[in-house]
Amino acid sequence: MTPETVLVAIELVLGFAATFFGVLLWSLTRDSAWMLVIIATVVRFGEAVFRTLDLVGVFSIGGTVLFGIPFFWAVLKGTAWLLLLAGFAIMVQRNRV
Repeated sequence: MTPETVLVAIELVLGFAATFFGVLLWSLTRDSAWMLVIIATVVRFGEAVFRTLDLVGVFSIGGTVLFGIPFFWAVLKGTAWLLLLAGFAIMVQRNRV
C-alpha cells in the first residue's frame, strides 16, 4: 500500500462516518446553521469520492479550467467552504450579545 492509498482510505472512511452522522443529526434538527454545516460535510465527502474515482480512472473531469484546475473541482472545494462559512456566520449572528 502506498502512502497516498492510505490517505485516500482514511479520508473516505472518516468522511463517510462524518456524513452518516451528519445525516442522522439532520433528521433530528432543523437549525439552519447546523444544516449548512451538514451539507458542507456531504459536499466535502462527495468531493473526496469524485477525486478517488478520478485517481483510479473511473471518473474524469475536463472542460473549463480556472487557474490551472478544472472548474468542477474549484466549485466543489469552494462550495464546502462557503457552506461552512455561512453556517458559522449564522451562529455568530445568533449568539451576538
